[in-house]
Amino acid sequence: MFAALAAVPALAAPRTPVGSFLVGAAVGDMTPPAFDQANHTPSIDPPGLDGPRKWDFMEPYADLNGNGYWDPGEPYADLNGNGRYDGIWLGGGGGRDNRPPSGVADPITARAVVVDNGNRRIAIEVLDTIGMFDSDMDLIRAEVARQLGPSALDGIFISSTHDESAPDVIGLWGPGLTPAGEGVGNSGVNDYWMSYAIDKAAQAIVAAYRARQPARIRYAETTQPSDFLTCWSSYPYVRASKIPILQAVSTTDGSVIATLFDYGIHAETLGFNGGTQQDADGSTLDDEKYWLSADWPYWARQALEAQYGGVAVEMAGAVGSVETPKVFPGGTVSANPTGWYDPGHPAGCRSIFATTGDPVPLGYYQETRAVGEGVAQQVITALDGSSTWSTSNTIATARSTFFVPIDNALFLAAGLGQVFPRRPFYVDGVQAPASSLLVGDPAGTASSTDAPAPDTNGFEAKTSVAAFQIGDGEFISTPGEQFPIGYVRGFQGPQDMPYPNDPVSAWVTPHMTGRYRFIEGLGEDMLGYLSPTATAVGVPGDGPLDDPTADSADRFGCGHSDDSEATSGDAGDIVSAHAVDVLAAIHSSPDRIAVGRYLWPDGTLHRSPLGDGTLACNDATKDFAPAPGPAVGVVVQLDGREVTYAFPGANVPRATRITSFVDYNGDEQGTVPTVDTRGVELRDGTRVYVDVYPDLPSS
Repeated sequence: MFAALAAVPALAAPRTPVGSFLVGAAVGDMTPPAFDQANHTPSIDPPGLDGPRKWDFMEPYADLNGNGYWDPGEPYADLNGNGRYDGIWLGGGGGRDNRPPSGVADPITARAVVVDNGNRRIAIEVLDTIGMFDSDMDLIRAEVARQLGPSALDGIFISSTHDESAPDVIGLWGPGLTPAGEGVGNSGVNDYWMSYAIDKAAQAIVAAYRARQPARIRYAETTQPSDFLTCWSSYPYVRASKIPILQAVSTTDGSVIATLFDYGIHAETLGFNGGTQQDADGSTLDDEKYWLSADWPYWARQALEAQYGGVAVEMAGAVGSVETPKVFPGGTVSANPTGWYDPGHPAGCRSIFATTGDPVPLGYYQETRAVGEGVAQQVITALDGSSTWSTSNTIATARSTFFVPIDNALFLAAGLGQVFPRRPFYVDGVQAPASSLLVGDPAGTASSTDAPAPDTNGFEAKTSVAAFQIGDGEFISTPGEQFPIGYVRGFQGPQDMPYPNDPVSAWVTPHMTGRYRFIEGLGEDMLGYLSPTATAVGVPGDGPLDDPTADSADRFGCGHSDDSEATSGDAGDIVSAHAVDVLAAIHSSPDRIAVGRYLWPDGTLHRSPLGDGTLACNDATKDFAPAPGPAVGVVVQLDGREVTYAFPGANVPRATRITSFVDYNGDEQGTVPTVDTRGVELRDGTRVYVDVYPDLPSS
């Protein structure tokens, strides 16, 4: 179907009236095809290299140990001359054992939506990958431009779901490599499949462009289900559990064209938590962790498409350290923190919320399905009960391109060019030739001690941050696994940070003015984990480490295993600063941010409206003391003076009256704060966000 469409010339965009759009959507299937002896890529089969190949795009090899797949040291034919073996390897949690996938649970897809207001046209695409590099996203854009012409679209915004049961697109999970990337081994990226996936992704955008029809767009917002237990793998524990939603509806026949929702959790329920399929005799037939799958987004998208039709799209939000939530049907999950504890989950997560009841069992048809369908039901309820039509058809875009340092000693020791073969690297702003990067040992025969230490001075990655507006919806990207604290903040102060003298990232979401605010996680690139410098404990080479390969503990006894997959400790701060700048390029007059504290009913001031406690991991910091009642207002520093905002009836003298608390997306919450509260709304509709991080003046 896509091949036929590719021959059709690009259509001129008709003018549309204010408040309406032209919208099209399409899906491209990137799932690796099964190996076909009669028709496969690469097509050459040298004699003696007859090892079994389950998937297309696998190079021929000799299976000397008889385990059914290629291992480092076994002969193979490097038919594309890239200096390594091209197999199909799972990325992320599914790739921990360096094995090929055993089967397909559901398709690996690229999902595209094109929105056109008659003057500007943009494409949004989300890929079922752990996180594609910008260099490969640029290849998708180039192919779209080849087929449609360079001026057909004013912007193409691409992100990933962070699917950890899809083929490796980064390189960290090939045979002989560890998830942290140390050692010398074979990259997990398959260049043949990458070309196939890039082509399918480009075709999806082209098909969506050519499927445009008159439409209106409605928005809604909800939050994760109340029976989801938020879990984190690294401190600090800040969540971004709100779910903004966009739905495009045809004005021709009322059908739904696309439903896009944005939710910030990992897609890893199979890669880390998968169960087993058993034979009739009870023996293990198949491990689900080796299945190709879109993970829980598949179940969510399937439920939404069954309800509405059209194309459903899941966009990852701030997923950094936010692991698979345990689901407690029939039980309860506390709304407010109660103290730090380990809920005992295979994903290695920690929580600060109490639970009752039993969680859904692990497995594709249990936990994975429950997470996806639970999120979908929240989306359906919000769309059917509280959605609003966009009041404008404005489309605006902005992008900032910049460099971030690569300080991660593990990445450098493994060899940038060998582990990340599809990512260009730079030295002081100039692209480095491949000869300047450690190539390593493509055959996998060397050990990590044999690898020379590269020159780490000046190594950088080029990346970008983008902002775009569609009517009443506003999107800000982040090029990696964004820790929520970096974009939505929390209730922490310097005393709650592993490095209290280091900075915290610029607070991004108050600089958004759209009524509905989306975080395009792993958007426009994949830099790994992005956290404030003040929390970046486990980045090898950035500071003292208990364990330079993984789970370094901070001064509170909290692990930071995620940090080992960050390019540098200050990458999060750099990204947040550019996000604030790029948002200023598409609008003006953001909400006010003021340093201050929440006012408790006993008249005392506190960083959190809910209670006191660092909520860290040792006995001295893990407990939480609730406030003696809901906070009644805030006290902030404005223009060099102290201003009190409080609710009517709070009996606070000389206070300016407020109507509601607001969350990190600026939505009204009423008089009772939550873990999402970030400020207040005045009677005239003005919002004031409260920056609790800085210490207050001693006076």
